[in-house]
Amino acid sequence: MSFLKANAIRIAGFLACAGFLVFLTIVAVFSNISGNIELGNTDKLAQTLKETMINRSYSMKISFRANVLDTGVAYFLADELSEKAFCNFNDPKAGDYLRFQYGGFSIIHNETRDFKGYIYEIEIIPDYYTDKEKEDKTDEAVNAFLEEAEKSGIKKASNFEKILYVHDFIKNNVSYDIVHKTHEGSGHLRSTAYGALVLHTATCQGYAVLAYRLLKELSVDNRVITGDAYSEDAWEHHAWNIVCVDGLYYNLDVTMDDTLDTYDYFLTADKDISKDHIRDEKYDDEDFRMEYPMTKESYVFDSN
Repeated sequence: MSFLKANAIRIAGFLACAGFLVFLTIVAVFSNISGNIELGNTDKLAQTLKETMINRSYSMKISFRANVLDTGVAYFLADELSEKAFCNFNDPKAGDYLRFQYGGFSIIHNETRDFKGYIYEIEIIPDYYTDKEKEDKTDEAVNAFLEEAEKSGIKKASNFEKILYVHDFIKNNVSYDIVHKTHEGSGHLRSTAYGALVLHTATCQGYAVLAYRLLKELSVDNRVITGDAYSEDAWEHHAWNIVCVDGLYYNLDVTMDDTLDTYDYFLTADKDISKDHIRDEKYDDEDFRMEYPMTKESYVFDSN
């Protein structure tokens, strides 16, 4: 039996093994907690993994039979299913909310041979930044936020008003965690919605993930973007959001607005934010920009 550590970004190159995908689709049958599932229906498997991760369950176990031996399939399968799970953007607790609150996965895999070929047994073990108890507390705080939003009438407001409401709520309730810069913080906890909403202290990733969750709860389409930002005379890895208003996407950096006490990063166009923000390549390629068309002009907004 082997125990391997994998990160979704690091092993993405294995996706090029299209031949293995065909092979698996034809010959493999999976068995897990939901019963027997054909591997060809990866959407159902991804749904199971998504639910496993949302519930912060320890792992997901899968077994199947194949006629060749290739231990690399464990990586391929875990990566394919996790990417499908993350691409479910309809659920506020999935999508980028999951993607940015886990640190990859470990894989335990075992292959045994019989007269028909090989039996694969794979266990996918996500590396969560929060546990079930912390997520339950986050859910309670999110529900309290939504109750106040309901009373204020914001649920029936325009996307602009919803974004402003979430932006100001986070500015008023979260402070930037500077301890992580000296490596004296509490691991990845300050990079989560729990850190931002329950502990009221977060890194830029915690700000962005909380904004993602609250905006999704209010039916505002948005994504978490990573890249680099210039701050305090240096470029640092950074996270912010893009949000949809009237069919076009705007940059929203609540972290910068909070730490600088400004609205300069509220609904900005790329031409304005690019002076101190650079996207990672995967958020800057043609396909991503076609799916999320950006505005040409920043939103004119008077914070007074």
